Amino acid sequence: MMRVLVFLPSAAIGGAERMTFTLVNHLRRAGGEPLLVLGQGGPLRREVSADVPVVELGVTRMRYAVIRLARLIRRWQPNVVFQPSH
Repeated sequence: MMRVLVFLPSAAIGGAERMTFTLVNHLRRAGGEPLLVLGQGGPLRREVSADVPVVELGVTRMRYAVIRLARLIRRWQPNVVFQPSH
């Protein structure tokens, strides 16, 4: 099973966010194991399927997310880490 950690700064309304949420929902339906990691929540978070785990780091600046994200990657051991560019 493919473990994919997907990181976004927030669930704000935008094209990259919508595409990312569509991707994690499809990955889950296809039998993958996505983990969505958000710097902070936002209005689009409700578009993520209930069976996709979501971790909110509770940070507004990404420099504060680096250590938490590194620990999460080490603990969860994904096959792929994906961060869509804006």
